[in-house]
Amino acid sequence: MSWTYYTQRKINIEKIRVTEEYLQELHKIKEEKGLKNIEAFKKKAYWALQNFEPKLHIAYGNLKLPKTTAIINLGTWFNCGGRKFGFCDICEECYDKAPEVMFKKVTKSRLEQEVIWRAVPFYELGKTISEKLLKHNKRSKEKVNLIRWSEVGELRNQRDLIKLIGVTNVIYHQTGIKSYIYTHNNSLAFDTPRDYLTINGSNFMVDNEYKVVKNKEKEFETLSDLSNKRDCICDCTQCSYCSHKNHFTLIEELR
Repeated sequence: MSWTYYTQRKINIEKIRVTEEYLQELHKIKEEKGLKNIEAFKKKAYWALQNFEPKLHIAYGNLKLPKTTAIINLGTWFNCGGRKFGFCDICEECYDKAPEVMFKKVTKSRLEQEVIWRAVPFYELGKTISEKLLKHNKRSKEKVNLIRWSEVGELRNQRDLIKLIGVTNVIYHQTGIKSYIYTHNNSLAFDTPRDYLTINGSNFMVDNEYKVVKNKEKEFETLSDLSNKRDCICDCTQCSYCSHKNHFTLIEELR
């Protein structure tokens, strides 16, 4: 993949910055649920930091998502803004923690993606993603018709949100493909027009609200107004509530 000279310089600078941030987090690491063997995790993390080279990663489907959904992450679980700054209330339960704890190559690829997200200007990033998706759709029987942003990683600040809106606008105008994302960051202002991006707030309403609860049956019993409540079946091949601006409250049980 070829970036402009200016962008490549930004990537080189951002790689240093991300590495320094990650090392700072490693110095503060504490044992938590799903992260018991700290020394083993550090060993994998140091390997990833020494071997990653920033590049764009796009996945197509997973255990929950159909292959017609492209997945583009914003970073790592360990360097996630929600984890670092405390605005994610279920961080220890994050199901994207396990791959980084278990596999050093997962951390490596997510570090690579984090630098690209943070360094590449919105138009260039949107154009590059569009080209890759159009190329994929030409050769694949399962055409991408939706993008899931940030399966792991988080919108750190307002700049991230504005950038994502810009990127998704470019992608839609070049491919016709819309996007959706989840965020725990309720400090953001969501009033910027974003016709092609659906935002699901975690425990707060944006285009939808997404709630993770300990007991789903009890949650539905205590809700007085069920008209806009929906049961998350954790199978996005069978459901599209999150990907459209429905103003639904979606209830999922903590796994």
